[in-house]
Amino acid sequence: MNKQEMIEMILTELTEEALVERRRKAIGEEKELYQSVERLSVECMKILEKLDAEDRQVMENYMVGHSTVADHECRYLYVQGVRDCVELLKKLDVL
Repeated sequence: MNKQEMIEMILTELTEEALVERRRKAIGEEKELYQSVERLSVECMKILEKLDAEDRQVMENYMVGHSTVADHECRYLYVQGVRDCVELLKKLDVL
């Protein structure tokens, strides 16, 4: 495993742990949002089951692609946030 793969693995682990904790502690509107998305997911799966194989595959490919893009954007924002934090700390002469 090279250095970049190790960094990716660490970032994935950190973000997954943070999201699990966030969802566990969710209250109010945030908790309702997670519950709503769970219900919609069940409804979506029921609709997908009714589609013919070709249309279902298109929809599943879209959902996977959309999720993958969102995941990549979240990773980018996480790393950018770290960079921004380091830059700010340097400007404040903390580092």
